[in-house]
Amino acid sequence: MRWEVFERHYDIAVIGGGLCGVSAALKSAWEGKRVILIERRSALGWEVTWALELTFEPTATFACLGNMHSSVAEVIANRMGALGGYHKNRLDAVIAELLLDKLVEDAGIELLLYSTPTRLLWDDDLAVGVVIGNKSGEQVIHANVFIDATENAFLWRQAGAQFTQPQAKRGKQVVVFNGIAEAINSPITLGDAPDAGIFDVTVQPSIWDGEAFVEFTVEPFSALISRERILDAIPLVRERVHALSNALVTHSGHEPYPIDVFKCTNERSDELMHPHLKNLIGAGVWAIADDDERTVANTIGSRVALGERAGELAMSMHLEVPHDATQRAEGSILTPPHYETDVVVVGGGTAGAIAAIAAGRQGVKVALLEANAFLGGIGTGGAIHMYYHGVPGGIQDEVDARMRDITPLFGDAEKVLGFHPEAKKIVLQRMALEANVDIKLCTTVTGVQVEEATAIHADARDKSIMRRDDVSESHRYLRGVITAGVEGITVYRAHAFIDSTGDGDVAAMAGAPFIMGRDKDGILHAYSQPAGKLDEKGRLAFLNFDAGYVDPTDVTDITRARRWGIRHYWRERFTSEHRLLYIAPLLGIRQGRHILGDYQLTLMDEIIGRKFEDAIGYTWAHYDNHALDYENESDEAVFWVWLLGQWKRMIGCQVPYRCMLPQNVEGLLVACRAISLTHDADRKS
Repeated sequence: MRWEVFERHYDIAVIGGGLCGVSAALKSAWEGKRVILIERRSALGWEVTWALELTFEPTATFACLGNMHSSVAEVIANRMGALGGYHKNRLDAVIAELLLDKLVEDAGIELLLYSTPTRLLWDDDLAVGVVIGNKSGEQVIHANVFIDATENAFLWRQAGAQFTQPQAKRGKQVVVFNGIAEAINSPITLGDAPDAGIFDVTVQPSIWDGEAFVEFTVEPFSALISRERILDAIPLVRERVHALSNALVTHSGHEPYPIDVFKCTNERSDELMHPHLKNLIGAGVWAIADDDERTVANTIGSRVALGERAGELAMSMHLEVPHDATQRAEGSILTPPHYETDVVVVGGGTAGAIAAIAAGRQGVKVALLEANAFLGGIGTGGAIHMYYHGVPGGIQDEVDARMRDITPLFGDAEKVLGFHPEAKKIVLQRMALEANVDIKLCTTVTGVQVEEATAIHADARDKSIMRRDDVSESHRYLRGVITAGVEGITVYRAHAFIDSTGDGDVAAMAGAPFIMGRDKDGILHAYSQPAGKLDEKGRLAFLNFDAGYVDPTDVTDITRARRWGIRHYWRERFTSEHRLLYIAPLLGIRQGRHILGDYQLTLMDEIIGRKFEDAIGYTWAHYDNHALDYENESDEAVFWVWLLGQWKRMIGCQVPYRCMLPQNVEGLLVACRAISLTHDADRKS
């Protein structure tokens, strides 16, 4: 890990990488300040890039900020126009994501993605640090001034600011149609469909020919509810708008855009200043006291202006917070809430979602924790919506059948390469909810609670859903996982845990041994940064290529890899000929840790088709190692590929249950690509 990020002392730390946060960071950095920007998602400007709120008026002003015009908004509008991504007050989300990243890079701002604030530290009337959580654990950000640009005023609330909730909590969901029959040049208002639970249905134009955006409001504000309502909105707009009747739904917003925003009720000399801490600034619509002004400010243009005002306020402060002040800090180090259940599944990709469904169908209480705003992992948010070999069977067959049933709602199935990723998101969500699984989105495990096994505890044998018969005194019992979510830290305690994080994060945190990378130099399989597109036949397809190498256990390196990956798509000018539908929010990570289990599957097992008495599945593919330097691979790999020329030969075997049992840890199964394999046995396509 590049620990210097956490050892540095910044002039300004901006927590939250939405438009308010990006604007505040840019304004501060342009004036020479040393700035760090923290965002929990994989992209900046979530309002545009994730929620697809694309109407942008850069000259928008509002009275509470003195009717100021935003220089940051003007820069964004001018640069987006020059890139071909801004027309008639509408933005392109892909180009916006690329531009925001470039602006932050050019301004010299330190950026850390995939990181959620969990605690604010303060000393007397000064904020002195922010604890962030991610898959690498917890770290502290040090700065002289802090800007709270989170959507829920997380830092302000931790420091005692009071808020009132709006009477309604509505969200706006967006669905994107392509291949429309005729151009839509202005918004089309379709009204409400209360029986379907959707309101304010509007069709918005795109900057691209053949594309349109359908917006609708749902209540309450929920990513799960919004996604389910998509299936009601699609037939409604097809019936009412002829241009969309045969169009293909290509993608949707990853999360809804908030319509109703709570407000801070404390008296303040400046609306953006925290009522108790003199170096904690607010950069959120929630900081505006007047109800009418707050409604007006809830646009993306006004959010940029609001962030710029926060940046100006931060620059006006001349404070020096000692770097060691966090050592004597107090404040929001609170006892986190506890959640008790039978089974906790960490990771809601295909493996984790199916694990949760299977457990829920056994009648036990299951919590499914997913770091993103959707289920399905690489097959949905990773844009790889097709299967590459493998073996059908089990619940996966049911998932596939139900996807086929609802795919016609999205358009002609022949217009989709593979399966439809939006259909899979909805099917996995539905099946999990039908199994009474409690889905917790935007939740990342940052630590674990373990109990050393100095003796065999009777209750551990009685309560554990899965166990070994030969528990030794050297084992640990996993009792809980510590998570970072939108509302801070939560501890989930259960009788059994399933690690479907992809990288064996829970198992490694609990002390299970692991290997990572090839023996000679530790290099992992290359990662990719996929993107969605329309192919030459107008089908929903994707781009996928090796983008480089990444350590997927290091949040600083994942951030670097994400930024490097999306820059492969940068152009000085975008046209309809090479536009993208979306950049996948997930990296295509092919390999991370392999947790050492009671059995380690080998390449030879796969070549000879070995069978096991405790088989629970199958592997079937060719030796799809993307290495370009086989001289650094193992002797077995060199022999199989170079000498025998068997790279394309299909091989496979049974997978034993023992590959899922991590050494030294009880109460945990590993069910993801991190199961116990050798590097050569892990053949990622």
